[in-house]
Amino acid sequence: MKHHTVSDNKCTQDHVCHGDQQCSRKTVGNHAAKATIDIALQPASVRQELAYLGDANSFPLAVWSGMPLNPRLGHKLLLGIRADEDAFVSLFTVSASGKTARLMENRRFLAGRTQDFPSASSRVDFQLRAPAGVESFVAVASRQPLPVLLPGDVMRGGDLAPLRLNSAQLADRIHSATAGMPSGSWNVAVVDIQTNP
Repeated sequence: MKHHTVSDNKCTQDHVCHGDQQCSRKTVGNHAAKATIDIALQPASVRQELAYLGDANSFPLAVWSGMPLNPRLGHKLLLGIRADEDAFVSLFTVSASGKTARLMENRRFLAGRTQDFPSASSRVDFQLRAPAGVESFVAVASRQPLPVLLPGDVMRGGDLAPLRLNSAQLADRIHSATAGMPSGSWNVAVVDIQTNP
């Protein structure tokens, strides 16, 4: 396990990242040297599609994997999410096959408090599903509830809502939802999890 710093383009947090798992405290924008974007895990990762979002953003948001190294298909998902200001957080996933889903929408987070996803009280057991490869989890945080999706984007409601979007379309929805927002009032963070058969 290792702590990451900004200098090695990973997150800088008071948590420990597990091995080669990608964690992200992402400042989105034109300052690529400061952004914690790693595009090496393409094509499944949505990092490249999200890289063009606006100016550097100071809204503090972090998402990381709480799973063991090299998780296998069928392992239970565990993410940690923290915003350092009071925020509304939505969480999306892009599977290795390119399918997208909404996992959480505009959930209230208190400043500086880490929340696990899924929570201990969750009614759904979220597991890593086939195919093996890179699964990306995208957290979007803002000071006010943010409607990212359009009404026709969701196939069905519920705790795990499949979407009629590919990763580029999901990135476009996030871009459109945040385009008119003041700098420093929102942010996006991505964590990639490499799953094995």
